[in-house]
Amino acid sequence: MCLITNEPDYQLIYLDLSRLRIVGVLNLNRPVSRIAIHPQESHYVLVCGENFLKSYKIREQSVYVQPDVNKLNQNQNFTDVAWFDENQYAVTNQLGEVFIGTLLRAPN
Repeated sequence: MCLITNEPDYQLIYLDLSRLRIVGVLNLNRPVSRIAIHPQESHYVLVCGENFLKSYKIREQSVYVQPDVNKLNQNQNFTDVAWFDENQYAVTNQLGEVFIGTLLRAPN
């Protein structure tokens, strides 16, 4: 399970419900529009909002930024993100544009 807190922290809190514990906490320091957890590999998370789209790998108190979304212009308001395939996701912006991305698994 993934939770997002509100101001002033805007934290992403990733929980392992099977072990009833917090796996990772990430300070985003900005409002979030949407989060999407990978459908088969729950440690991959996409987070979007105004002027940012980030992909994270969350493992045992460690959070790694994934390189797959860096190619996209970050100066736009991302409104939604969703996984539609094992390795692909779609993200939309406030202009209604849809971008398709591919998960690149960085060694961590």
